[in-house]
Amino acid sequence: YIFTHRLVTGFALWLIKSNTFDKPIEAKDLLEIMESVRNIPYVSESEIGFRDGKWEILRHGDANYLKDESLNKGTF
Repeated sequence: YIFTHRLVTGFALWLIKSNTFDKPIEAKDLLEIMESVRNIPYVSESEIGFRDGKWEILRHGDANYLKDESLNKGTF
């Protein structure tokens, strides 16, 4: 398992979702990467692991204290 910060988790999610492991990341990809980051609750860590032959987010960080998602907009 890998414990990651929100930015790293968002980047990894984008890589998994876009399946672009074999091409360089370009500046135009940054908007999609940051959108993936913004969709993750603003917490310190999540858990990424290899399960059933692929990388997955196994546990998102706990954000029970943050019920109002509008507080997260524009932060990363």
